[in-house]
Amino acid sequence: MLKKAVKYVLRKLQNKKIGYGTSIIDSEYSDSNWLGCNVSLTKSSLGKYTYISDDSRIRNCKIGAFCSIGRNVKIGLGFHPTNYISTSPYLYRRSFLGMKGFSNKDMFLEEDYRNTVVGNDVWIGDNVLICGGCTINDGVIIGAGSIVTRDLESYGIYAGVPAKLIRKRECSYVNLDSIPSEWWELDDHELSYLIKKHNE
Repeated sequence: MLKKAVKYVLRKLQNKKIGYGTSIIDSEYSDSNWLGCNVSLTKSSLGKYTYISDDSRIRNCKIGAFCSIGRNVKIGLGFHPTNYISTSPYLYRRSFLGMKGFSNKDMFLEEDYRNTVVGNDVWIGDNVLICGGCTINDGVIIGAGSIVTRDLESYGIYAGVPAKLIRKRECSYVNLDSIPSEWWELDDHELSYLIKKHNE
């Protein structure tokens, strides 16, 4: 417990962009990221300028750059086997949650947490649930309260339970043909110049 508290204090001193109660385990992030309060980031990575709002839980997920993740978002939820005697981990694990299981070997480990991919420039609304193993491609918007059970196509706006395509994104402020298709790969100076030029 003391070790965890020391790690938390050191993170807070080094980086003011991590909220109270946030847990980061085996994950990669940078100074350009912001994580709200009570965020859990486990075995995941964040691209530059991606932020995660309060009370979100993310596991086994690679998230691209410039993503906006709302409050209480859940990404990479675990699975249970549906073709076994039971869906309870106590029956297919030697131990679970610190207690002895009924199995003499651990089974279905690959089912637990499938890798999830979130592309670049993705906006995920509050209270969205994304099942493990899904790929959310670049430019996607997911409406609040949606449940994502499959891959989502680039630049689509999705909402619902399960999430369905509402329409494709359009940009009326700038000529998209004059912007590099993978603008998030530009360095900060190039991106600043590009945005200022288009805002004139």
